[in-house]
Amino acid sequence: MEEDDAFGFHQRHSPTKIFQKYRCARQDLMASGVLTDVTPTILNLRSGSLNDEYNKSIPAPVHAFLMNALHYVYHDLDLACRYYQFVAENVDRRLLNYIYVDSPSIHDFGSKPTGFESISDVAANTPSQSISYADLGAAFVEIAARQETFRGQAVIVSATGKVEEHWLPLVGNMLMGLKSRIIG
Repeated sequence: MEEDDAFGFHQRHSPTKIFQKYRCARQDLMASGVLTDVTPTILNLRSGSLNDEYNKSIPAPVHAFLMNALHYVYHDLDLACRYYQFVAENVDRRLLNYIYVDSPSIHDFGSKPTGFESISDVAANTPSQSISYADLGAAFVEIAARQETFRGQAVIVSATGKVEEHWLPLVGNMLMGLKSRIIG
């Protein structure tokens, strides 16, 4: 993780220092009877673009364009995910568990779910290229309810119903990302 650290973040805020404080506070709460010995699970919304399995369903030129246009977003998101994973696996396994929720592009501001599924085998079941906010929210509830099954994994969510797609805001984000890559 240190090689990605241009600003010394990990030196000032090492996982050990941050989570040592958390561990002490957690032990105090458990000793006082306020907290039971349950390890919290973090459901982390990630992008399908960061999931190698999901990317098997995306044409390589499209994926390369997205990773370039949204480089800074994906870079920071990847660092944050690796940070959680490092803490969960190396600092103290009782501090936190993580589940990555990898979604396609998120569209549709409607409030009615149209259907979703969790995909583990992309070759057998190609994920959709978009999902609605309502379906993503419903997927989060299901994944949280089945957290023992998904701990330490990435879960690909996919729409099964019709998603009302609004690409203009997403294209605007990509253009802004490209501008940032070119100009700074």
